[in-house]
Amino acid sequence: MAEEGLATDFVQDNHSMSRGFDTVQGLRFQSPLQTQGKLVR
Repeated sequence: MAEEGLATDFVQDNHSMSRGFDTVQGLRFQSPLQTQGKLVR
């Protein structure tokens, strides 16, 4: 990721897994003053 210019200093690292094939988790509204970057795979 660093080679692509992406920050690699993670403050928090959470993992979750969904068993359903059409489920998305971890995406929520964020107010502009409290935003966080998300890596979803």
